[in-house]
Amino acid sequence: MNRITLTLTALRQLAGWGAAAAAALALCVPAQAQNTKVTVAISGWTGFAPLVLAYEAGLFKQQGLDVSIKKIPQKDRHLAIASGDVQCAATTVETWVVWNANGVATTQIFQLDKSFGADGMVVKPSINKIADLKGKTVAASAPGTAPHFTLAWMLKKNGLSLKDVTIVNLEPQAAANAFIAGNTQIDAGMTYEPYLGAVRAKPEAGKILATTLDYPMVMDTFGCTPKFLADNPKAAQGLTNGYFAALEMIKAEPKKSFEIMGADVKQSGEQFESSQKYLRWQDRAANQKFFAGEHAAFTKEAAELLLEVGIIRNMPDLSRLVDTRFINYTLPLPPTALPCACQAIPLAGDRARPHEATPTRCARHPNSAGPGLLCAVHAALVGCDLQRFCQQDLSGRPLDDAHQRLAAADRIWLCQGHRHDGVACAGRLLDCRRPGPATGGADGCLQAG
Repeated sequence: MNRITLTLTALRQLAGWGAAAAAALALCVPAQAQNTKVTVAISGWTGFAPLVLAYEAGLFKQQGLDVSIKKIPQKDRHLAIASGDVQCAATTVETWVVWNANGVATTQIFQLDKSFGADGMVVKPSINKIADLKGKTVAASAPGTAPHFTLAWMLKKNGLSLKDVTIVNLEPQAAANAFIAGNTQIDAGMTYEPYLGAVRAKPEAGKILATTLDYPMVMDTFGCTPKFLADNPKAAQGLTNGYFAALEMIKAEPKKSFEIMGADVKQSGEQFESSQKYLRWQDRAANQKFFAGEHAAFTKEAAELLLEVGIIRNMPDLSRLVDTRFINYTLPLPPTALPCACQAIPLAGDRARPHEATPTRCARHPNSAGPGLLCAVHAALVGCDLQRFCQQDLSGRPLDDAHQRLAAADRIWLCQGHRHDGVACAGRLLDCRRPGPATGGADGCLQAG
């Protein structure tokens, strides 16, 4: 008799489980890695860093993906997609409009981040307002890139246009370095974190005149070619899951996560932590809200400006730029930190939802407030160290009612309490379907041992 059979036998001896939970346990099977190859193009922008974390921490690999990440300047990223060298990329929302208008078909599948001061304009100390830039020289990336578009947006909001300034094409890092080095031929420059922070740390070299706190218009998304999505929907789901798992890892292990992400851009963990304060990574719930309306409204305004300034010559079909099925996936997904996957786990009265385990957050799952009861049981099935998986949420703090509740009909709760390597994260299961003590404990909790 194998380990899983023995464990199931022991579990069935516990009273009060209910048929739905028992059926769910039986559906835990080893996850089969697909090893789907996919190449992703990004830059060193802080907002893209969770993709690097998902790669370095093996979160993509756990989703059955063989991911390669290439650092390609934004101005060249669409060329890499068109050539077939990469299948997916990260970039700003308006850039997808430019690529599709120019014949490079791409589809966004999830939002990465929103800039809250992480993108900005640095200027010489003598310049006090954007209107002062008329007739001046501004360093910005090539047309069709986020810094160039940000410049156009800020100028328009202040009664100017790109025709009112002289643009010198410099990438964000080079633009920031020009100010730090004291370049006298540039009056202003468009850059972003982590390079904007270098200017912020040296105020004598220049000042930050405006950021996305003043003009909230830099939002990044992740997308792939329509062909890749059609041929590899599971891989697309895995990329989405891997990104959300990286966000959970950042919450659970911030120090380690910042060190990994910082190393990718030659920063210490402390330096990276400072730069990420100026943006917000977007989780699954934020994604669903964003694509429910905000994305379409911004895309329309951005496309109109791109057409006005001549970056695009025709308007692409904006309704075909997004595929939201991957952020709205409602079937259980493989746990991100366990060696096997629960293929189905909806309890009676509860909708089917992803139950994903991360190294320290077993008592939560992405789409609801319920505890990860079945991820805990799942961990027991494969002999995992439950204390390691659950210490984040069960470290001496009682869970509130929302987090205790898993299924309104079955009323199976996860109790905060003793820690054991066994059936449940907290070491005890409470069956609240009937009043009074349940089998196994005077306090109404089923002992797990």
